[in-house]
Amino acid sequence: MRSVWNLVIAPIVTAATTGVAPHEAGMASGLMNSSRQLGGAVGLAVLATIAAHRTGAATDPAALNGGYALGLSVAAGLFVVAAVVAIVVLPRRRTGTPAPRPAAPLARRG
Repeated sequence: MRSVWNLVIAPIVTAATTGVAPHEAGMASGLMNSSRQLGGAVGLAVLATIAAHRTGAATDPAALNGGYALGLSVAAGLFVVAAVVAIVVLPRRRTGTPAPRPAAPLARRG
C-alpha cells in the first residue's frame, strides 16, 4: 500500500500547488500536507465511531462484521462523492491546445 501512495503523492502535490504564487508555494504545500494528515486521522476516527456505534456492546463476529461493513460502506460512499466532485470541479485538458514553444535563446554577451 505504501508504494501506491508514493505513486500518487507527487501528482497530488503538483495539483495542490499549481497556479500558486511563488511566494505562497510553501504555505500551499504546508496546507496540503496538514489537510492530508488531519483528514486521515479525523476520517479514520469518524469511520471507527460509525462502526462502533453499529456494533454497540456486542462482541460476537456477526456484530463486528456489521459494524465494519457499515464503516467501509460509508468510506466507499465518500470516495464516490469525492470522485464525482473531482470530475466536476477539476479543469479538463483541451485537445486543441497548441504545445508550448521553447523560449528563445538569450543573446551572448561578449
